[in-house]
Amino acid sequence: DNPAFCPLDSALLEKEGTDLASADRTNGDIATAALRLGMLLEGGGMDQEAAQWLRYNTTAEGFSHRAICLTELQLWDSAHSVAQMAIEAGGAASPMASLALCESARGHHINALSWAGKALKADPNNSRCENVMGYVLFKKGADVDALSHFKKAVRLDSTNVDAYFNIGASGSIEPGEDIVSVTRAGTGRTFVYDS
Repeated sequence: DNPAFCPLDSALLEKEGTDLASADRTNGDIATAALRLGMLLEGGGMDQEAAQWLRYNTTAEGFSHRAICLTELQLWDSAHSVAQMAIEAGGAASPMASLALCESARGHHINALSWAGKALKADPNNSRCENVMGYVLFKKGADVDALSHFKKAVRLDSTNVDAYFNIGASGSIEPGEDIVSVTRAGTGRTFVYDS
C-alpha cells in the first residue's frame, strides 16, 4: 500500500520502451519516443522518471511536460528554467502556469498572478491553468476567489485530482454535500467535490 507506487499497464510501458529502443537503433527519433514514454510516466504519477525521459525531447511540448513534472517534484529553479525554454520553443498556457507556481513558491505573488493570468488568457479552458490560478490566489489569501477557480478547474476536467485536493484543502467541503469522486490511478486516494 505504498501511495507513491503507481501501477502502470506493463504491456503499454513495455511497448513504449521497445519503441524507444527501436528509435534509438533505427531512425534516431528518440525525441518522439521519449516524449511518449515521459507522458506515460507523468500520467502514472512517476514524475521523477518522466522528467528524466523528457530531457530527450526539446520541443515545446516536451519542455512543457517536463516543467509540470519538475513543479510536482517542487524543483522550482529547474522547473522555472524548463518552463522558460518551453515558452521560447512556442509553448503557451502550460509553461506559463508552471512559471506561476515557481513564482508563488518563491513568494513573488505579483509575478505569480501575472503568469497565471497569462496562462488563462492563452487557454481559458485549461483546467490546470484554472487550478494554478486558484492556488496562487489561495497562497495570497484570496480564498473565495481561489475556490471559484478550483471549481472551474473541476468543471473543465473532472479528473483534475489537484483541483479536487485544493478544494478540500481550502476547507470548502461541507458535511452532507452531494459529491462526485475521482481516484488518481494507483494512489488509493479519493477526492470528493460537490459539482
